[in-house]
Amino acid sequence: LDLHVRDAGQVVAPRAAGSQTPGLLDFGESGISYYYSRPRMAAHGQLRIGGKPAQALGGPVWFDHQWGDFDVTRLGWNWFALHLSDGSDVMVYELFDQDGRSVTTTGTLSTAAGSRPLAPDEVALTPLRRWTSPKTQVAYALEWTLRLPGGELEVRPFFDNSEFDASASSANIYWEGPVKASGKTAQGEGFMELSGYEPLRTAPGPAGNKRASR
Repeated sequence: LDLHVRDAGQVVAPRAAGSQTPGLLDFGESGISYYYSRPRMAAHGQLRIGGKPAQALGGPVWFDHQWGDFDVTRLGWNWFALHLSDGSDVMVYELFDQDGRSVTTTGTLSTAAGSRPLAPDEVALTPLRRWTSPKTQVAYALEWTLRLPGGELEVRPFFDNSEFDASASSANIYWEGPVKASGKTAQGEGFMELSGYEPLRTAPGPAGNKRASR
């Protein structure tokens, strides 16, 4: 893969609602993280298979950089990064504890006018469909309703089997892959990451507020 990327836009530094420190995310007992995004880098390149050109590539790339002093094994998360057809970019994440209880849901909405944090009452995630990995038997919530200030989106994966086993490095197993979003006011595509599901007996379901049980 030979890919060239450039960014003419402003860096987005997500922050929690009420925080005055751009790019600093507080995960409570799990620690803190610094985080910034370049949500619409222009990319072009070439995919080669067996040394032979297979396909020319081009389009917007979402780039994230995250670092800090935090423990990925103490909290789980549902994380979304979406390019929408109205030109906006949305990053949303929900944190949940080791018993599957939701800790917080927040994110960042970016438009041509700039970016702003989403308050917890401006965003909500509701799981719609589960998928169980045939390899690990971990159950993930792969389809969601995402409520934003501008309306609701339904988020679905392009394909279900996108589990990644990082237990030998970061000590967790998670799901990450491309998704499509559809709604009355906007369409879009993006990326979803689901982490912290492996200690839970069941994935979140549409009934009740308790996400899962051990």
